Amino acid sequence: MPPRICIKCGQPTPGRQSRHRACGGKTTGPRRHDARQTTFRKQVLKTFRPGDPCGKCGLPIWDLPDAGHIIALSAGGTFDPSNGQPEHRSCNRSDGARLARNKKPSFSPPP
Repeated sequence: MPPRICIKCGQPTPGRQSRHRACGGKTTGPRRHDARQTTFRKQVLKTFRPGDPCGKCGLPIWDLPDAGHIIALSAGGTFDPSNGQPEHRSCNRSDGARLARNKKPSFSPPP
C-alpha cells in the first residue's frame, strides 16, 4: 500500500494519517471515533425510548442520548453492546475514563 500524502503540505505521512502532526494531524488513540464506535452506538441505542433512565445518574433522558461504556475502554472494556448503556450526553462527557482511575473508596476499612 502506498504511503498517504499530507492534505496540507503534500509530503508522505507516517501510517494511515491524513496530515502530519506538525500540520495539525490527529494522533490515533483510544478517543478516535471509528466504525467500531459508530456500530456500538447504533446497537446500544437501538432499543432506547425517550424517558428511559440514564446509566450514570438514573434520571430520565428526554433529549438525544449518547452510548456510554459501562467498563471504560481504558480499563479493559470492549465495544460489545453488552458493555454499553444509554446516557445523557453531559453525563457521558463529564468524567470519561478518569472515573476508573481516580475513584476513591467511600469508606476506609477498620484498622
